[in-house]
Amino acid sequence: MYFIGIIQEKEEFRAAVVYRAPSGFVNLDSARQSQIEAPAFRTTSPAPSGQGEKKDRFGKVVASPNSQNLTERGIRTDKKTIAIETFAPGNVKLFYNLPPFHTGKEVQIVSGLSGADLFVRKIHLPLTEKRKILAALPFQMETLIPFPAEQAVICLGLKGLSKQMTSVSILATVKDTLNAHLSSFQSLGIQPDVVSCYPAALVRFAKWQFPNESRILSFHIAEEKILCVLSEAGELVLSQTLHFEDPALELNKLSIFLKQKGAVDEQTPWLMTGNADFSETIQQFFQGPRLNVNYADYAIPIGLALDALASDESSVQFCQGEFTPERTEKVRQRRTLTYLGFCLGSALLMAVGSSFLISKKQNLLIERLNQYHPSKTALSSHDQIRGQLLEWETSLNKNKTSFAFLPTAPKVSDALAWISTHAALTAEDGSQKEGIDIKSLHYQLVKYPKIGEASSPYIAQLELEFASETPRAARDFHEMLLKGDPIVNGKKEIKWQAQHPTYRTSFELKP
Repeated sequence: MYFIGIIQEKEEFRAAVVYRAPSGFVNLDSARQSQIEAPAFRTTSPAPSGQGEKKDRFGKVVASPNSQNLTERGIRTDKKTIAIETFAPGNVKLFYNLPPFHTGKEVQIVSGLSGADLFVRKIHLPLTEKRKILAALPFQMETLIPFPAEQAVICLGLKGLSKQMTSVSILATVKDTLNAHLSSFQSLGIQPDVVSCYPAALVRFAKWQFPNESRILSFHIAEEKILCVLSEAGELVLSQTLHFEDPALELNKLSIFLKQKGAVDEQTPWLMTGNADFSETIQQFFQGPRLNVNYADYAIPIGLALDALASDESSVQFCQGEFTPERTEKVRQRRTLTYLGFCLGSALLMAVGSSFLISKKQNLLIERLNQYHPSKTALSSHDQIRGQLLEWETSLNKNKTSFAFLPTAPKVSDALAWISTHAALTAEDGSQKEGIDIKSLHYQLVKYPKIGEASSPYIAQLELEFASETPRAARDFHEMLLKGDPIVNGKKEIKWQAQHPTYRTSFELKP
């Protein structure tokens, strides 16, 4: 899948295509510029229009970076590669002529809300289960969000801090702002599949460019605003938008605030994208090392595409609910129909397979029955098989021999059924009586026919251990045993041991 991040600032339209390269594809431009690459990621830098072909230092002629064939500029590397192509179509009408739309693969267009259109807060909750966090958040957000809940569109970022604590990033905007954003692109004939935001894009871009930096302060200057984003370990910590009325004063206030909070210090690195005219002003108030950024003009579209590509707990998607794109709805419907079709096909296949196996086993059983006892009537149905087996069982029981072919003692299932329905152990509704807890049950055949003792009967013994909160209930059960229950042989000894609240009894079952 291809993800295309797009922005439009002061009539300037930029796009960046991010995709997972097949089998570790990476372009040659990146190999030549490995000193600026982040590990496991590769990029392609655009060349000025009209440069044409150029000679590669590896001794090969490579295609111009403006080539429309994304796969012409590549070598093979690790399977974790992510390739990036940047474009400035100049005319938005050329947008759908970008190569990804002609590859036959799925493409998602990603736009973003500016920092000024967002409300960003970060809270910690003493919960770890996502279900409980989502249930508790509405009460927290009632006092946090500065606009009515029915007008809010909210995205959440969850990150576990420990076994008891979760960090929750809340990004919210109002429906009117989101509508205006979507309308601005729809007027150009573009319908975004994902609407993220500039702060999230800067966090992704900074993490991609400088994966070894744990904390980065990012500045994006555009449209007479300065967006300041603080990220730590790839997580959004703070987002603040400053206006150009007095940028030095605003930056000074921001620097004092961040240093008082302990969010930054003299060693915190920072980077800048967009308008580079304010680098000296920023350097006055933030003395940390400045990070040299590649593709600074495309930082936001690259970050937007990376955010959609990541698709994790921190990814931002404001196109939800009533704002869900029509194309996304169709994809969901198609996937649902595919899943239902798969389930239906699996069920049909299982039914046919089960019918075949049952029929095969039935034919094998009929064949064996005819071998053991040829019948005048052909066996072809379940009822006929059951009837024949019942007839044989009756015949065996009537046959007076010194050896019992079939056990005459109650089965284990009979003993369990007797215990589960006994009046002294169960309530009227069939549930276990309150205060009674059956600990163990041991069923044993103490006597049965064997070689040399073919006439020995089948004798089963049952040992039962249970707990009773009241001695009266245990005594009632004991008395019922002495009187003789349906499966208890009252003529034989009934052993009873009482050590409140535990009681043990053993007795012989009627043959």
